[in-house]
Amino acid sequence: QQQQVQQQQVLGPRSAPVLEMERMLEESYESWSFDAFKLAAVTQGHPLSALAYYLFHKNKLISTFDLPPVKLARFLRSIEAGYTTHNPYHNATHAADVLQTLHVIIRRGAMVPQFADCLSVMAALLAAIMHDY
Repeated sequence: QQQQVQQQQVLGPRSAPVLEMERMLEESYESWSFDAFKLAAVTQGHPLSALAYYLFHKNKLISTFDLPPVKLARFLRSIEAGYTTHNPYHNATHAADVLQTLHVIIRRGAMVPQFADCLSVMAALLAAIMHDY
């Protein structure tokens, strides 16, 4: 909580859409209840990159692999941009839904840490992120 206070002092108050996005991401971390369409709306059309970055952060993949946060964010946005908005199904919202479902299976299925190390988790998340790219 102290980190959140420091972050707020540096970045200033967060807007209602940002707070809603954070709430949605936190609630969906290990939950089968996930509304990818609502996340797409809250993130202004960036559900995949927002969710992917959040999962990389929560799973400590950014720190474990010393990933530059800005480069990771740009990489994820680039992948997301490769999904066409003209396809009614195989789009970034669908990819976010697949990513979240896979993550729940990994977490609730007790794959971590017994069977999947950090590299395996990152590989699985990346596969879900770009599975229809």
